[in-house]
Amino acid sequence: MMISPEMYYEMELKGKSADEIQSKIRGLKNKMGRLKSDIKSQKTSFEPVSQPSPATKLACYRLYLARAKQALIDAGGEYPLSQREKSIQSFDESLPFIEQIDFTYGGHLQGYEQRTISFCGENISLKIDHKMQESNEVAPIVKESPSAKTDFLDAFASLHIGEWKSEYKNCGVLDGSFWSLEIRFNNGHKTVRKTGSNAFPYNFDDFCKLMQCE
Repeated sequence: MMISPEMYYEMELKGKSADEIQSKIRGLKNKMGRLKSDIKSQKTSFEPVSQPSPATKLACYRLYLARAKQALIDAGGEYPLSQREKSIQSFDESLPFIEQIDFTYGGHLQGYEQRTISFCGENISLKIDHKMQESNEVAPIVKESPSAKTDFLDAFASLHIGEWKSEYKNCGVLDGSFWSLEIRFNNGHKTVRKTGSNAFPYNFDDFCKLMQCE
């Protein structure tokens, strides 16, 4: 059973020195990295899923980490953000200003499909464009969802895509699948691009569900 962030503070952080809290922060980060690997491995494992699940533990550890950072400051310490953390924070802060999301997914021999999410006010539009290897004559499909922007962005934020690496690659597979993600903003934030070839982030399946991939 997981505990609340305040209970975590009472049990693990209260009365600790800044150095001791720093050690707790490093431990939480290491645990989060291992949990992401566990989530990926579960997709190919037939072992029973533990309770609570790695995804639930990861969500809780994110809350513990935020509480630990605050405890560090309260204890007179400092938490300087790394360049990667600054990039993630900038991405998260810019989520309300997403203008368009382009997601391409396919096989090296089968062609590919491009899904484009765009916003008009509070409405969301999904365009699905199929690009077959033999022909490009399949007409794009456009789906409109009124007043769905807030729900979509909340779900998008929960995926923590800012933490994804820029590239995922499995050099042991020559053919197979590839994907690319491009996120454009209207607040001056630079376009974010992520790509992969036969390799994926730990929560890639959740992202595909959000993009309504079959």
